[in-house]
Amino acid sequence: MTFMNVGLNQFQQSLINKYTILLNTNVEQVATGKRVNRGVDDPAAIQVSTRLSSKVTSTKMAIQNVNSGMSLMKVADGTLSQVQEMLQHVRELAIKGSNTTYTADQKQSMQNEMNLTLNSINKLAENTSYNGISLFAGGTGATVSGDSIANQRIKISGIPVNTAAGAKTTVEFWMKWDGTLGTEKPFGWNNQYDLGFQGTTNPAFGFNTGNQNILGVQSSGMANTWVHVAAVFTNGLPDTNNVELYLNGQKQAIQDMVPGYPTTSSRTVTDTIYIGGWGNDNNYDFGGSIDDLRIWDGARTQSQIQSEMTSSLSGNEKNLLGYWTFDDASLKDETKNGNNGQFINGASLGSGISQGIRVHTDATAGSSDNIGLYNLSTQSLNLTNISLDDPNLVNKIDNALNSVGTQRTSLGAKMNVFNFKLNDLNSSLTVQEKSLENMVGADMVEVSSEMSKNQLQLETTNKMLSKDLKYSQEKMDIILKSLKK
Repeated sequence: MTFMNVGLNQFQQSLINKYTILLNTNVEQVATGKRVNRGVDDPAAIQVSTRLSSKVTSTKMAIQNVNSGMSLMKVADGTLSQVQEMLQHVRELAIKGSNTTYTADQKQSMQNEMNLTLNSINKLAENTSYNGISLFAGGTGATVSGDSIANQRIKISGIPVNTAAGAKTTVEFWMKWDGTLGTEKPFGWNNQYDLGFQGTTNPAFGFNTGNQNILGVQSSGMANTWVHVAAVFTNGLPDTNNVELYLNGQKQAIQDMVPGYPTTSSRTVTDTIYIGGWGNDNNYDFGGSIDDLRIWDGARTQSQIQSEMTSSLSGNEKNLLGYWTFDDASLKDETKNGNNGQFINGASLGSGISQGIRVHTDATAGSSDNIGLYNLSTQSLNLTNISLDDPNLVNKIDNALNSVGTQRTSLGAKMNVFNFKLNDLNSSLTVQEKSLENMVGADMVEVSSEMSKNQLQLETTNKMLSKDLKYSQEKMDIILKSLKK
């Protein structure tokens, strides 16, 4: 009988321990709102919930990144909007100043006001920043740098260009020319077909065919500022009708800048290019910097050039034959073709053009989007040293307005992309949080019911144990009394 009581007491004690543990779990579930708080609660659910929790955290960070990107673009767009207003005012002054009814003093006052307005554009662009990042100053990344006396250049071979007669190839890059007058070749194929500067009294930039000629435009205003160049080469006999030149996204009216030296034979692109010098020999080295080189199969349109000239590429774009960012000394080709470049005669990497700001817009590593921005100044807009007496002044201002308008259009499109991304991320976050809640969240009604049940069981078991202990003690007292007799 005594052994039965001992066994019964042990069983009741184990029940007390069981219900105490269950009750403590219920209390923790009520306190945290979670059904699963540690591995022992539900081992399988813990593993799944850990992954879900990681996704929730990553998605929240991506939302924060996208919002930061949106804020940055709003700051940039605000500056561009002000620049447009200033340029419109300069245009009004240019039209007003062309009227011959004004005196010389009145025209000088207009000129002074125009100069002050243009200086304000420079200051506004220089001072536009977000979180300490200058948005329009350029100067990030890397570039190929050389000088005009050291035969420094880069050679790249194996480019799968189309050499068929009549085929077109588009070359794009950013260029900062040091202004040295004379014959210089920033880019060329492995023959007498290239882009270059030529002349001292009437300096020009454009297509050269090795015949002392330039099919292009005047190079005034191109020195010491980053200029985006896009050139469409045509296989055949080059002339002003079958080659195209874009500067900062604007199509140029190509002219024969060196009359008397016509090209008499066909020219064709090749699988080898030279950056910073001529392909035929060590002459005509380029003084300045080249960055973000892209070569495309076919003729790119103006809208294609404008939409991507300030953005980084993935390297997988259709018709992209080669893409070199020059961000490291490997001169890596970012396309699948893998045609890396090689330094010649000490060419090096230096400070490059800003290719925008990269924003991680997804919850996965390496997923990002680029906000394209470029250096904004009167130099980049080709509005330095302008005069009311210039008959082409209004056209120059219109080109500047188009350039700023293109940037605003690009930003607007990118803001729409970010808005769509933000909506998508918020929807994903809602689903992820709901899944996580379903996986580990506690049903408060069910938990409260279990807590009441476990508490009642614990109280009942405690009472039974107390009763049994009292009964056993009474029996023990009777036995002890009988032994004393």
